[in-house]
Amino acid sequence: MLELGNKEGHAKFHDLLSKADVFVSNRRKGWRERFNITPEETIKLRPGLIDTQITWAGETGPWSSRVGFDITATLAWGLDNIEGSDEKPAHPSIYVACDYVAGWLATCGILSALLRRAKEGGSYRVVVSLSRTALCFLSWASSIATSRQKRPAQMMNTSIRIPIHSSSIRQWVAIAASRK
Repeated sequence: MLELGNKEGHAKFHDLLSKADVFVSNRRKGWRERFNITPEETIKLRPGLIDTQITWAGETGPWSSRVGFDITATLAWGLDNIEGSDEKPAHPSIYVACDYVAGWLATCGILSALLRRAKEGGSYRVVVSLSRTALCFLSWASSIATSRQKRPAQMMNTSIRIPIHSSSIRQWVAIAASRK
């Protein structure tokens, strides 16, 4: 285990970072600052780095410093109410829906940033939010339900395939990778 709180651990981290193409962090706001490994610092230490952050509720705003997990994102934004009901919320049957999709979106952003770096050079940041992932699920469920003239709850309690077209994937990836 790498202990960033001591000199040896911090030196080892800097050594590893100097050879890395991608750095991924999923810690609460303030953790990176405490160890002086902010996105600006990591990119300065390793030009060309793809710095990736998975947050609960984004990097700014009133909830940005809150700790959150998949279950708190689905509860906070009502996915459990759609899966169950307002009286008896139920977690989605796959349990960690937002964690999986946030990881996939981060991976898409990283791959997009690596491609851009190969063509244009530079360092990039990729930021994905569990809360926005939950909201994305809500929009998908609502869109599909509307197109089938059903309530979202009727759609979530059945096995459905969410159609993701290549153009929407390109749009997400383009949003995810921003040049620094």
